[in-house]
Amino acid sequence: MIRYVTYDPLTGEILADGLCTDGDFQFIENAIDINGVEHVDGYYVNKGCLVKLPKKSDGNRFDYKTHKWVFDRGLAIAQVRRERDSLLAETDWTQLPDVPEEIRDTFAAYRQALRDITEGPIEKIVFPTPPHETKKY
Repeated sequence: MIRYVTYDPLTGEILADGLCTDGDFQFIENAIDINGVEHVDGYYVNKGCLVKLPKKSDGNRFDYKTHKWVFDRGLAIAQVRRERDSLLAETDWTQLPDVPEEIRDTFAAYRQALRDITEGPIEKIVFPTPPHETKKY
């Protein structure tokens, strides 16, 4: 059996992977043999060879035509919002009525700073520092 991937010949983007017999492999268009490769996530095809994608950076998507990471504003905003939402969820408990007012007020300001984070330029976002170690409470 041959393990293979099919790919877009113009961009090198991997479209699918599969298994076939040696005899059938010759009939599959735009395919290369990848026996010995455990997974193809993080790869593309260039000149008939499997190539590892360069190291990814946040807020970027891989452009298969240029074989480079390019800034994607929508993706960057989505990543920032996921992180922000996670940080807000971690501090939800600080706004419950049975939490001391001092803690509620301190974390309310932090939580507002998190909600306001997407108002500035996405390329220069710095997450605010939590006011206290939340595990102390």
